[in-house]
Amino acid sequence: MAVADGRAMPSAAPEVVETGSPSFVVLGPEAIGLSTPPTDLHLLPDGRVLATAQREIAFGDGIRWEVFRAMDTEESIFEHVAVDRDGRIYSGIAGGIGRIDLGAQARWKLTPVTGLPSDATIQSSTMVSVVAAGDNWYWYGGS
Repeated sequence: MAVADGRAMPSAAPEVVETGSPSFVVLGPEAIGLSTPPTDLHLLPDGRVLATAQREIAFGDGIRWEVFRAMDTEESIFEHVAVDRDGRIYSGIAGGIGRIDLGAQARWKLTPVTGLPSDATIQSSTMVSVVAAGDNWYWYGGS
């Protein structure tokens, strides 16, 4: 909260108890339609917010949310996803990277788009996290 000249309002003195409703609200995952807490958040190119959980994806404007659930045969989203300039969403899958495709009845599936290098020690690895550096993505595992 700020006063008219732009300075921050000072906190109450230590011996004073402030009452009233706080200027923020903490909600659980069910407030946006998820059954588990989100593990990643993104601002999409079209201005919507993307929240991902292991088997659920929510798109919203901060108040209204649309939730997609994984098809029964799909892998989970482990931690983080990447979003390209066109708003397509990518997640690590066993042995590669997959694109999340939205389908009928508010369901999603992973479509493999690239595999890991042919080094036998990483072929069965799953890239659980990603960091964006400019136009490049750095995918890495859990160890």
